[in-house]
Amino acid sequence: MTASAFAHYRKYAWGKPALAPLSRKSTHTNMTGPLPGQTIVYAMSTFWVMDLKEEWAAGREWIANHLRLDDVNAQLDVHYTISFYIGSLLSAYALSGDQVLLIKAIEVFNALPKNGLFDLGSGLTPQKFNPKTNTYEHTANYISFQVPELIYLFNLTRNQEIGDWLAKGRAELRKRSGVHTFEKKTGFWEPAKYAWREISGHFDDMLSSYNQLGQWDTE
Repeated sequence: MTASAFAHYRKYAWGKPALAPLSRKSTHTNMTGPLPGQTIVYAMSTFWVMDLKEEWAAGREWIANHLRLDDVNAQLDVHYTISFYIGSLLSAYALSGDQVLLIKAIEVFNALPKNGLFDLGSGLTPQKFNPKTNTYEHTANYISFQVPELIYLFNLTRNQEIGDWLAKGRAELRKRSGVHTFEKKTGFWEPAKYAWREISGHFDDMLSSYNQLGQWDTE
């Protein structure tokens, strides 16, 4: 089933975010934005685990030669870009040890607009960003939590900017554990609209991070 689905994606939407199977046209969700080759990136670790060598090779070739964000002139979601896009590249790298995947994960991270993205004053990130214009939305910022993908990237690269932001995010989480978003227009923290979903996500990330950090952060 996996090989069949990917074969149709390759035929009708290669390099696009995803395939709408009935119309046989490329598509993407408004939630993530048009992440290039999203289906390829997300599937790589699955191909490795399933030993789908031909699909893995095709995906790796596209990632090595065609994956780039800096010419995407569209709004992309910060959380999905980090947790799922970069996370998928790092998962595939962790399984295979293929340096190309690590290099591409770093390139995607570097495409994030650093000016304002990692707000060390509040430990927040904007919701959306545009790689081509190097801009981001000011509307609502999500409180930082211990992001397993960035912890792993920090452990691999020792990028101090990531380390400082993660530390600030952890400190803010301790103070703001009962709220979800910060509205710059009003200056107030707003209650979560989807509290249980978001809380479960925080727990997942904190448990993963606890293991990644050597189980020293008991808090």
